[in-house]
Amino acid sequence: FVFPGVYPIYKGERLSSVIKRAGGYTDKAYPKGAKFTRETVRQLQQLRMDEALTRAQDAVLTKKTVSLSAAASKEELESNKASLEALDRSIAILKTKKAEGRMILSLTTAEKLVGSPSNVELAGGDALYVPTDPKSINILGNVYNPTSALFEPWRTVGYYLDKVGGPTSEGDTDEMYLVKADGTVFSKNQAASFPFYNGFLSASIDSGDTIVVPQKMEKSAWLRDLKDITTIISQIAISAGTVFLGLR
Repeated sequence: FVFPGVYPIYKGERLSSVIKRAGGYTDKAYPKGAKFTRETVRQLQQLRMDEALTRAQDAVLTKKTVSLSAAASKEELESNKASLEALDRSIAILKTKKAEGRMILSLTTAEKLVGSPSNVELAGGDALYVPTDPKSINILGNVYNPTSALFEPWRTVGYYLDKVGGPTSEGDTDEMYLVKADGTVFSKNQAASFPFYNGFLSASIDSGDTIVVPQKMEKSAWLRDLKDITTIISQIAISAGTVFLGLR
């Protein structure tokens, strides 16, 4: 912003008004990557995160009690133990994280914001951060070279996956997803696919987006039951502004 800082708000004031008072965006601003947070939303997200982590931890504990009888061999037992330990570590890490309280908004100039759903009425403690353009794309998870790549206009998810060698044999290509710079998520399950066409791989990319290839679940029926737990953990991670990459 031209004049970043802390601003008092008036009853009924909306976001576009404060953006104008802050002088609008500078020429380096990247509104697509803006992050708007609200304290009441953060508190609710934190409550839901805590409840979900407790459920996930209880589910892992239950799995531990049946792992001995479920394993058909010593190798499978060791694999089961490793997967449960990985989930335990992920839960422990997420317990140290705090909810962001992020509300997904589509930001544009203050003038164009007027009349749009994103022109929210403000509350005390609201915060809006507009970054500079990172000019990069993140590719994380089970790919051959997890890294960041220089953003190139008009390129697709498939193009950036190719740049890092594509998914490994452990990558779950059916569960890939894209975390957009504005906080929205686009998954492969949402994309249309036809013979010779993959809607997810053909999806366009914006600067600051993150492509995630999670780890494939083991083939045993017992470990497939953990998928619900990993889904819960993934949802918690996104609420905390992080990414869950799967079992390790």
